[in-house]
Amino acid sequence: MNSKRGIMKLLQRLVLVSTFLVLGQGVVHATTTRFSVFTAFPSPLEHDFQFIHGSRTLFQLQWQVGTQIDYSYRPFEGSTRRIIDHLWTEHFFGGIGITDWFSTSIDWPLALLNHFQDPGPVVTPGFENDTDLADPRVEFKFQLLSRYKHIVGLGILPFIHIPLGNQAHFMGDNTLLGGGLVLFDVELTRRLVLALNTGAEFKEDVSLQNVQLSTVSFLLEGGLGLHATKQLDITAEIKSKTPFGNFMKEEAESPSEVLGGLRWRGDSGLGIAAGGATGLVYGAGAPRARAYLRLDYTRTTEAHRKKLEELEIAKYGLKAPPEVQWAIIELKDKCPSTPSDFNPEVHDAGCPKLYELNQIASLSLKCPSQPKDFDPTIHDAGCSKVYEMRKNLTNEEYATVYVLAASSLQQNCPADPSQFDPEKHDTACSKVFELREAASLVARCPQNSRDFNPEIHDPSCPKVYTLKKDYSKQDVQAIYVLSQSDADKDGILDIQDQCPKEYGTAVMFGCPEAKVVWKAGQILGTAAPITFSFNQWTLSTEMAKSLNEVAEILHNYPEIKIVRIEGHADSIGSKIKNKLVSERRAQAVKRFIEKCGVESFRLKAVGMGSSQPVASNKTVKGRAQNRRATVLLLELVE
Repeated sequence: MNSKRGIMKLLQRLVLVSTFLVLGQGVVHATTTRFSVFTAFPSPLEHDFQFIHGSRTLFQLQWQVGTQIDYSYRPFEGSTRRIIDHLWTEHFFGGIGITDWFSTSIDWPLALLNHFQDPGPVVTPGFENDTDLADPRVEFKFQLLSRYKHIVGLGILPFIHIPLGNQAHFMGDNTLLGGGLVLFDVELTRRLVLALNTGAEFKEDVSLQNVQLSTVSFLLEGGLGLHATKQLDITAEIKSKTPFGNFMKEEAESPSEVLGGLRWRGDSGLGIAAGGATGLVYGAGAPRARAYLRLDYTRTTEAHRKKLEELEIAKYGLKAPPEVQWAIIELKDKCPSTPSDFNPEVHDAGCPKLYELNQIASLSLKCPSQPKDFDPTIHDAGCSKVYEMRKNLTNEEYATVYVLAASSLQQNCPADPSQFDPEKHDTACSKVFELREAASLVARCPQNSRDFNPEIHDPSCPKVYTLKKDYSKQDVQAIYVLSQSDADKDGILDIQDQCPKEYGTAVMFGCPEAKVVWKAGQILGTAAPITFSFNQWTLSTEMAKSLNEVAEILHNYPEIKIVRIEGHADSIGSKIKNKLVSERRAQAVKRFIEKCGVESFRLKAVGMGSSQPVASNKTVKGRAQNRRATVLLLELVE
């Protein structure tokens, strides 16, 4: 049914476009003695380029206005003399989306200074500086295929030039000129767009000195648009036209130029662009050199932004994290723990929603993220119900489920994964440890893998970019939520906060400062685990942050007399080699803590080799967890 509707919409658009093309061809049969030298028009309908066209249109009632000042050097030279030597032009343009797939725009150039002389063979007074109107150009862009939904984008752009310009100075065509372009574009990467425009322009024959402009000209345009950052674009474009009957044979009839520029776009809708161009073939209209400066404003409403976000989610799968419904989470202390005890006359009306989300939360971290990974012989039988109930949740509700689940299990899982005991702790703690690591990495790694720099960012960041393979889209979004969720605003993420409702400190793992009773054999856990790359013992920036936490504890609690720093290795390599590597890791940690001001006699470093794994050495992930260092309380002052 949906495919039939899509075909009908495409046919409707093709009929409408055909009507415009017929009108464009039917209005050019008039005698003309001059023509317009304008070949490059700024487009107010464009997202990725400045002079050529991509397939995207403006959204319905989204609009843009702007102006561009353009300087061209020798845009027209005859066979015996220069005709236009310098041309300063101010373009005034605007466009609006009629529907989400159809936009229209107009550009009206005004020649502020046209350094012009008559091309006739008789002697003339020479160049004059004139101010002239030029022919306005009206465009109609139709998006037939969206590149958010298909491999390539496809559009059609009919256009007409209205004869209002001064044709005596080559600012107008003295007749309605029409034509159309077929627009193709494709995203080579998320940041790099390639576009190709091809079509025809229809007008009356013109013969002037060595210039013979035919009734039908072939148009060929192309470009690359690079979204270097969220706000900065870099464009490289080429525009060319040539007579159909004399294809690229006469230079004067085949103006071609290459253009390049930068465009900055602010969140408020303001845009500034600048660039230059040079003629490849110096035909009528292609200057020796061109420079331009553009200022525009695009009116984009919240509804337009939401539409764009939905298109990007459909294609790329990720979006900004949804908001957690904290009001529901706060009901945990106001609603009876058993749904059967709920009384609508006494308790909050939101309690049923809390029970619904709690039902999923209690199992969500015990079930595989992907339904295809569910194994009834291993996992809880209720997982199938969880997968079914998830389908009806909004992104906000799904994120809330994750926070509910994490906060409940947080109290039943040790801060340090190496302290996990399957006989004492919840079996879902392994998922909590995984989420802690993922949320911590997301919080300190660039969102885009292209921005990752191993010399600046945590070496574990590549794990973030593979989350989509291991988690569903909703799970990835929930992890992004956990990376920002800090209910008590103490700077410690809820997924790592032992007291998520109370303002605390990092030293106390998110809990308020209080007298702590330390025990011999207790491991001093850190917000991020201290793990190493294969055969490495160098400390990263993130490790330094974790070890600073340990040093602060030792400073604040002098009753901790001696701690043992244990270095560990995975099982790859010989026992002797692993023992040596683990000792070097322990010594590296010891030296760092000493530099933080902790007395050397309180620190003992020992290499444990591969004798005490905390995860399976049969997997890459498990071996990465085993390459670690831990700080163990060995002796306390009585």
